[in-house]
Amino acid sequence: MTRSFMAAFATATIMTASCSKEKDNLQHYQVAPEQSSATWKGYLRTGYFNEGTISIESATVKVKDGVVSEGTFVMPLYSLKNLNLPDDQKPLLIEHLQSPDFFNMVMHPSLKFTIAAVTEYKGPHSGAITGANYYVTGDLSMLGTARQITFPARIALSGHKLEVDADITIDRTQWGMNYAADEALPDENFIKHNVDIHLHLAAEKSK
Repeated sequence: MTRSFMAAFATATIMTASCSKEKDNLQHYQVAPEQSSATWKGYLRTGYFNEGTISIESATVKVKDGVVSEGTFVMPLYSLKNLNLPDDQKPLLIEHLQSPDFFNMVMHPSLKFTIAAVTEYKGPHSGAITGANYYVTGDLSMLGTARQITFPARIALSGHKLEVDADITIDRTQWGMNYAADEALPDENFIKHNVDIHLHLAAEKSK
């Protein structure tokens, strides 16, 4: 009985120490919404484009042994903004983007991205942001559909601060966003399938 008890005690002690060490290596970062955003750009076939931003909220990132391991970012569609149109035209575009033709904000009020894996960037990769050092893989949820995407990112950890930057291109039709996506449309009416996104996250370690 004594030997069995001692063996069980030793095993429990080792497991507790191991779990404690793993917990110590896991750090939580809270993304600062006022310093973070996603910049988007969509194109007509003529080359004309519209661009704008969407805010990033309710975002947390976990870092284990100096590498990002988990994270979930919510991007509310009410925060959509346009940057290039005259002020009197901006509301019209935003209302259209929030309508069922595009994001259908009433039914799907937010976009969400959940990190599934972060691996070493070995490049080169066409369109990768300068200084990319990791591949990020995760699920992008839009219009009620989640699809996995992978992109190169530049991730920097310095003291209590974490910054993530990435240039991403997605095909909107893969999420069922098919407005003005018919190839037979005239150039001035055809909106290209691909949308360019620049992601910038700034976060600080939680106390």
